[in-house]
Amino acid sequence: MVSLVYVSDYKYIVEHLGTASIKAYLDNKKIPTDLYTVLMNDDLEQFVLRMPSSSLFFGFPLFHSNAQKVYKLAQLLKKHHPKCMVFTGGPFSTLAFQEILSDCSEIDFIVLGDGEEPTYNAIDCVINKKSIKDVESVVTRMDTIIKQPGIVNLVGLPWPSREYLSQAIIEGNRNAKIYASRGCCGNCSFCSFNIYYRRSKNKCWYGRQIDDVYNEIVFLNKEYGIRDFTFVDGSFEDPGKLGKQRIDQLCDMLLSYPIRMTFWCWLRAETFCEDDILLIQKMKRAGFIVVYIGFEANNEYDLKVYRKRNTIKDNERTINLFLNEKIAIEYGYIMLNPYSNQKTLKENYLFLKEHNIAQTSLYTNRCMIYYSTDIYNQVYNDGLLSSTYSYLEPLNYEYVNDFAYELSHFIDENYVNSNIMGMESRYLEFQKILLRLSYLFPEKTARIDENFNALQKQIGEIISSYFEIIFIKNDILEAKSRYCEWEKVLNSYYEKGILLHMKLLKDQEIRTYLYGE
Repeated sequence: MVSLVYVSDYKYIVEHLGTASIKAYLDNKKIPTDLYTVLMNDDLEQFVLRMPSSSLFFGFPLFHSNAQKVYKLAQLLKKHHPKCMVFTGGPFSTLAFQEILSDCSEIDFIVLGDGEEPTYNAIDCVINKKSIKDVESVVTRMDTIIKQPGIVNLVGLPWPSREYLSQAIIEGNRNAKIYASRGCCGNCSFCSFNIYYRRSKNKCWYGRQIDDVYNEIVFLNKEYGIRDFTFVDGSFEDPGKLGKQRIDQLCDMLLSYPIRMTFWCWLRAETFCEDDILLIQKMKRAGFIVVYIGFEANNEYDLKVYRKRNTIKDNERTINLFLNEKIAIEYGYIMLNPYSNQKTLKENYLFLKEHNIAQTSLYTNRCMIYYSTDIYNQVYNDGLLSSTYSYLEPLNYEYVNDFAYELSHFIDENYVNSNIMGMESRYLEFQKILLRLSYLFPEKTARIDENFNALQKQIGEIISSYFEIIFIKNDILEAKSRYCEWEKVLNSYYEKGILLHMKLLKDQEIRTYLYGE
């Protein structure tokens, strides 16, 4: 009866926990629901033709990157299933619902905020031949009242369906996504995911019972053989002291479990200090091998623009705390925004160079100005939205500084969709795999680890040397003239990393772990 469709930016299947959680909720309410994925290169009409005629509702999580495909699918669905209802949801839809309804007449309603309960209520109304215009947190073109985003009580919520995971495992992706909370105690100006929690009159953070989180991990390990997990919480250490107590409790449970597993999570840059060293050490023993940290910038001006709470000193302290305990760091970092200038760009560059960050995307990452976020309102009021800006084009803005403007155009013309982006993506995928394997099979990866670390250092130096032309010399013309040569050299080093991956796959135990062979 209900088909939830994730229109992905990937060529392979990954989990989408939002739709998976809605499916579990609807299943629990005895409403038959199926999950589908549309991959990057899939034929949209063929996909629609394969949809069962029994589907009365089609729901899509919407992002700026997939909206045009979703709109096309909505048109095709109405053509081939004229009696169906189409709806969207997620943070992006919550912020831009008026524009979406205006741009796509085939979308019947939009679910605001957490989708589980509002989606059920809307479907239940239609089934019982009632109007949905008065359903809370569901927006239609017939509304006469202002709707507020839904916020669900996580306690007692059924675990997300794992249909996506079952499909992903077949393709060799054996990582499961999981959440311990929703919302975030941070207040970043650019964030579109946490904004409706922040603007609500209730709490900005909601947590699950930590033993329920642990039980789900054990279930996924026993049922699917999963040993690698990504926590998708906005910031895993929230809320303050209680959050760290929750991490400590979860680590104790994981350490008591007989099977070693690996975990990834998101953190903020200001929340850990020297008093937390024992907790960080316990996290490492429990399997937390990577933390994604939202530094975003390393100059006070940008940090203020982003409304970050971390300082430059916080950045350095947090890096040292985790690296000293051999927990790898993924850097959340924004090089360029509408207010950037040579000074802020130089300071951001020097941070990446000092820490030898071997990732070109961090040297070129621009701030997404998502519609209706706080930074959007600031940029709008300052007259910096370009004439081509729309909720679907979050990079279409102006710059107060001419050099920043030139740099943005250089990135568009040379870097976006380049060979480097594709090669770097493959290289970083291998890096993630190696981090897991190094924790689980240290005796098998020691030599590869040594070679990879040396390669990583070389790549970091190649990248920072090139970007010195831009961020220190401020010479974009020279950067253009040397780009092709640099791209060729850098890709040759990425190839070396990919060859190391192939060497690892010669080991049968590692192949079994990765692909179930």
